[in-house]
Amino acid sequence: MPADWKRFGNLLTNLLWQIKDAGGPAIEDLQEIIGQTLGKRGGASIAKWRQGQPVARQQDVEGLVQALADLAQDAGLARESLRPDLRTLLTLADHSHPDLVLPALAQPAPAQQPPRSAKPAGRTDWGRSSDVARFVGRELELVQLRRILQTDRSRLCGVFGLGGVGKTFLTKKATLGVAPLFDATQWVLLQDGPPLDEVLTKCIHFLSDYRDTDLPATTAGRIDRLLTYFRQQRCLLIFDKLEAVMRPGKPAGYFRDVYAAYGDLVQAVAETEHQSCLIVVSREKLRDMARWESPSARVESLSLKGISVADAQDILKGSQLIGSDADWEALVRHYAGNPLMLQLTAAPIRDLYAGRLGHFLTGDRFAFEDVNDLLDQHVVRLSASEQDVIHWLALERTALSLDYLADHLLPHQPINDVWTTLSSLLRRHLVEKDAAGFFLQDIVLEYVTDRLVRTLGDEIVKGQVDYFRRLPLLNPTAREYKRLGQERFMAAPLADRLRHAWPQRGMAQRLVDLVTMERGTGLPGYTAGNSLNLLRHIGDDLTGADFSQVSIWRLPAGRGSARGQPGGRRPARDRVYGGLFQRGCSRAQSRRRVVGGWRGQR
Repeated sequence: MPADWKRFGNLLTNLLWQIKDAGGPAIEDLQEIIGQTLGKRGGASIAKWRQGQPVARQQDVEGLVQALADLAQDAGLARESLRPDLRTLLTLADHSHPDLVLPALAQPAPAQQPPRSAKPAGRTDWGRSSDVARFVGRELELVQLRRILQTDRSRLCGVFGLGGVGKTFLTKKATLGVAPLFDATQWVLLQDGPPLDEVLTKCIHFLSDYRDTDLPATTAGRIDRLLTYFRQQRCLLIFDKLEAVMRPGKPAGYFRDVYAAYGDLVQAVAETEHQSCLIVVSREKLRDMARWESPSARVESLSLKGISVADAQDILKGSQLIGSDADWEALVRHYAGNPLMLQLTAAPIRDLYAGRLGHFLTGDRFAFEDVNDLLDQHVVRLSASEQDVIHWLALERTALSLDYLADHLLPHQPINDVWTTLSSLLRRHLVEKDAAGFFLQDIVLEYVTDRLVRTLGDEIVKGQVDYFRRLPLLNPTAREYKRLGQERFMAAPLADRLRHAWPQRGMAQRLVDLVTMERGTGLPGYTAGNSLNLLRHIGDDLTGADFSQVSIWRLPAGRGSARGQPGGRRPARDRVYGGLFQRGCSRAQSRRRVVGGWRGQR
């Protein structure tokens, strides 16, 4: 592949930090040593390479790799431990024969300077953490996380992101590099939801080298005991999968009632003076992180996004996928660069499409069962208001502003409540935000749409409308390509589900029955408009259908349409009517049975 000097610079920076943190010289001194080894005037060239400037000569790349291996050995690191990263460095520089350069690293080269005594490695307990031998990419994030842990000496660090994005892998890779700087490092997996007392007991025993067995009886006392060790020595504690003890069905970032003491511990670590660090790894960002977060307060976080196309190709290089550069970009973009989703999708692409990305990308279906299962784990934790918001984002299929959502949600919610809901979704990493507003990534959009179609179909068949009343299937004022997308991905599959449940000849009457039932409730909503849009979609005959005394919102205007005087609090842009009965109904009939009884039009 062509040289990627930006990634080359990021990886070079990461390697220099590894050497420094293992007991080597300062970064500036390392650059100076390498520059002199390569016959340069000081370390200016190495500094430029770290910033992404190309290395002009292949022999300089080879000399750089050899110098890094020598300096790592002097700092007490095993030369072989750097081999994967050094090979990646050669590959990023588009070296023609990286495998010919690497064997020479097995034999120590003459030392460029007197050996330095490395800091004795601290005690480690990696527990049930992941094996990161096949870790690739994320050079910039590694540098950021190592800076947080080493330079900023943070007390509390959060690593957050959507499931499968690589939080645990990144954290393990970074902490492996900095563990020698700590007196004790312990990895605690919270996946099974252990009580905090049990976790504190385990941590105190480890940090005390199993000498402290007479622990306080209260949780608060054990938190204080842990903080004592945090002050006496430099400890690194990692809590992985923190979301397991957080509260579902409510705004993100709060602990379950039975796990409320976890919040007390995190707050104490963030606000108490000590020399240690707690890393929390979670799909949900803690609610109070924004209040604590700042480098000066020594509380920082890293929100992981997707990986690059080059990293995705590296991860999937054994999956037998074939495609152009544009195909790879489209694949990575659709899955938001989520490594696990890409890996879960690789096998179906290989088995169903012979590995041809172009053939796979021409279809409409990208959320395979395993990907849906991964997203299910997020969506089942949402509150009712969060589900309403993501449903609106899926239905409109475009970025929506805070004001738009506050104006359209049913039932009506104060704008502050809507902002609270959006903030929670951002902490869950299910919603993205840009200058245009809030939106869903492609794969989340597809998943939510499919899930909503199933829910709406079940509601309608059972005659118990909720979402069908509160959510519009179509937006007639949307741009044509958006409206066609709504018909294709929402109205059409919903109509297909209803056809399977009801004979087509009976569908019209069933939908009219829903409208009749709605008339008795007096509730405003989209039931009538949605029913009419479905009937228009299947081309059913509406002769004699009685839609009087009901709200009809979100119906496309058409030739011969009737328009009423808008009423209710809904914005004028949402009050679209007409074109209802151009098949089978006379104008007199339509005016008598439809227009005459409209109220609360939207």
